[in-house]
Amino acid sequence: MKMTSFDYLALLDYEHLDQHFFMKSLAKELAKEPKKRGILLHADSPHTERIMQEGIMREDAQIRATKDLNHRLVGLLADEGIPALGLHAYQKGLITPEMNVSKAAWDTLPPIPVIVLSTLVGQYERAQEMKPLQQMQSVLTSQLSIQETIGFSLLDSLQWSVQSAPTSLIEEGLLEKESEFLQEHLPHELREMSGFRISVPGSTGKAALWGGSLIVEGFK
Repeated sequence: MKMTSFDYLALLDYEHLDQHFFMKSLAKELAKEPKKRGILLHADSPHTERIMQEGIMREDAQIRATKDLNHRLVGLLADEGIPALGLHAYQKGLITPEMNVSKAAWDTLPPIPVIVLSTLVGQYERAQEMKPLQQMQSVLTSQLSIQETIGFSLLDSLQWSVQSAPTSLIEEGLLEKESEFLQEHLPHELREMSGFRISVPGSTGKAALWGGSLIVEGFK
């Protein structure tokens, strides 16, 4: 089974990574679809700031926090019975420092449901670098076979009327970066990105990956 084909790529942005109930709900959503195969892509998180309070430089704190987060996400999935593999982009030659995907390296991975992937790249242990979520999304979606990319709204359906959601941002003319819709829904890390579907959680803390309030299509 080739590991270069995935049902989804989920973008875990800085703001959602610090929401415990949301992340736990996301794990529960993934457990409902054990036959789907996907990548949970994450970069930095607020954990970096907490580590910096120990007197550690930001660059080193980012690396440490990202590795800790990767382990915690795998553990969160394991709690819901989901086999997951936590990796960093530099491991196993998955993504080169030149930001090219090695499909041969991906094909050596075990056929498990979820890959938890960080945006840490680098050739050597002490030469790791945090790449932006946007850059890694572009590399993965252009060089792997991914059916859909999902980003998560800042609002849930209790805060915002799901019935009034436009089905296409293109048709409704809502692509402007300063539009009220984007300001309300998009985390800062996703506002310069494109090519993903926005998922509006169905209730407070609920991920709503499939079914539920997957209401905004066509963001390109």
